[in-house]
Amino acid sequence: MYFDSKNKAECSGCTACYLSCPVHAISMKEDEEGFVYPEIQPDVCINCNLCRKVCSWEHSDYSNAEKPLTLAAVLKDKDERQRSTSGGAFYSIASWVLRQNGVVYGAAFDDRLQLKHIGVDNIVDLQKLRGSKYLQSSLENVFNEVKEK
Repeated sequence: MYFDSKNKAECSGCTACYLSCPVHAISMKEDEEGFVYPEIQPDVCINCNLCRKVCSWEHSDYSNAEKPLTLAAVLKDKDERQRSTSGGAFYSIASWVLRQNGVVYGAAFDDRLQLKHIGVDNIVDLQKLRGSKYLQSSLENVFNEVKEK
């Protein structure tokens, strides 16, 4: 785990550990390349291990079934599919969620070209979430917002 190894390959900077800490013993520190990683203040930490419990890297499942379930999808609407980077699967599913009065979360650039995770509740704003973005995104308060919704 990143907290033990300090190996950046073992952390995505998702902030789940930071947000789960009941005593605010974790801060997110930016490295020389601008990526953020958690740092524990040992004098504040109460060793509850919530940070380890919520870590998706710590609890990843890379098992491989003999006959893994495989699903494929492609959007029938060619124009929408061409505006997509996932064959239109994200857009199709997200559009359905919005039609059910739901909220869709994803990565979008703000007006300063900073990548942040946001929630959208309409088809116009859904356009902000389209397209692949191979950068670390700021999640800020998104986990709490998702839990609230």
